[in-house]
Amino acid sequence: MTSTTSPGKSWKKSVWFWPGVWLLVAASVFALVYYLLHINPLPKDEELIAQFQEHRADIEELARRYRQIDPQPNKDHSLWIKEGDTPALFKRAKVWSVQSAVGIWLPNPYSVESAKIIEEQSKTAKDLSLSVKYGTLHVQFDDPRYTGTALLYGNKVWKDLYFIPQIPRIENGVLLGPLYRGVNSPNYRVFNSLNEFPKDWGLAECVLRQIEPQWFIRMCRV
Repeated sequence: MTSTTSPGKSWKKSVWFWPGVWLLVAASVFALVYYLLHINPLPKDEELIAQFQEHRADIEELARRYRQIDPQPNKDHSLWIKEGDTPALFKRAKVWSVQSAVGIWLPNPYSVESAKIIEEQSKTAKDLSLSVKYGTLHVQFDDPRYTGTALLYGNKVWKDLYFIPQIPRIENGVLLGPLYRGVNSPNYRVFNSLNEFPKDWGLAECVLRQIEPQWFIRMCRV
């Protein structure tokens, strides 16, 4: 009896029994999984930098207005965002948040004299005057794409703008924070690009990319 199986179908069936085919499939799947795990879901640095440059005047004005907050403990510090044309300024700059971050940068931030001033203020927990006037700021754009999930870590990640009131020192790829109680704190690793995840990225660690002497892109994971 003559077989009804066509040569073409027989050849296609036999292909899957070649060891090299399964090896190629396994390698392709591994490469895809590796890529998906390591891909940074956040917009590229270049997009954030372009947005910063486009709205820079408004962003710097928001930072200036933040510095004018009345630091007294009996004041509602959130009211500044509702005063005058500030809501319109937020909308025009495409920014939803301007807040202080860790670190107080007095003039001469690496001097013992400045460290003593900060230490004295730290004894009065309700005194926010130095934090408002000399604290670092982080600026978050009103764009949900700047917050995402890193599959590799299973954590939330985000990018924002980071402003330091003084020009900081960067040594061996590390930004040195102001002198405080004999040590520099906080310190951040600095990279040429944050388009990919940094190596050995620690939990709750923020890393920076300098875009101007006092302006940085900050990327964090929690």
